[in-house]
Amino acid sequence: AHYLKQMEKETRLIETLRRIQPMFSEHQFKLGATFALVGEYELAYGLLKKLYKYGFNGDGQFYYWLSYSAYFTGRETFARNIWKKVLELNRDKEGSEPWNKELEYQTGFENHPTTIYLKLESGYAEERLFALFLISVSAKKEEMLSSNHLSKNEKLTALEWQYVSYLTKEQSSPIVSAHKIAKQLYEFYQPIGTVESGLYLLWFTIFGEISSQLNNHRAWAAAVDYVWNKLRGQKMTQQEVADRYGISSATVAKYVKMVNNYLNVSRSIDD
Repeated sequence: AHYLKQMEKETRLIETLRRIQPMFSEHQFKLGATFALVGEYELAYGLLKKLYKYGFNGDGQFYYWLSYSAYFTGRETFARNIWKKVLELNRDKEGSEPWNKELEYQTGFENHPTTIYLKLESGYAEERLFALFLISVSAKKEEMLSSNHLSKNEKLTALEWQYVSYLTKEQSSPIVSAHKIAKQLYEFYQPIGTVESGLYLLWFTIFGEISSQLNNHRAWAAAVDYVWNKLRGQKMTQQEVADRYGISSATVAKYVKMVNNYLNVSRSIDD
């Protein structure tokens, strides 16, 4: 799955390259962009600003991540100046300024229709399923369910239209269990910002491999919660996550193994 591959790639890079000073400009740019992608903005800014200082001839992505890392490390004036260069190179980025993301931290992606509509047009199923979940928990749910962005969407699969039917008419479908497991996660991870998005994308990636009715929603949620935190290098035990969801640690261990199997992870993620 797209999301998992990207996440594993970023995790390996952070674990390995965080301790390395890249010698070549292109490698420095890629490392800086990776740090920005996962929210390591100070590290990203240090690498990208150094390139900028020495006249690195980067493309729009270089200036995009330089602006983001500057903004989220408190260098707003510099970030705004760099964003002008982003727009010179790509006018389509207008509206994606890092300071517009302030809405994300105030109310979350779930109440940001523009972000949701963009995700609905994604080429990846897990992002479209995530977008539909965001709609389900949004204060603007009815507005978005009746929008042309949804009704005229040509990317949605049969399963995704079943999700829409569940949200509008509560029609039964295998997607209902996926939704209810995501709602279990939402009890602990809201509002949904950039970091939290990873958890839900991971879950819908897993469901994409299963695509069938699931029981024991709390166990699935606990296992995904645990695996996601482990992939991010966070300290969490199976007992802690078991207590969070009100189940036994043995149940968590059982479902963690199932999650690992569906993800085809190269190493066991356990205590």
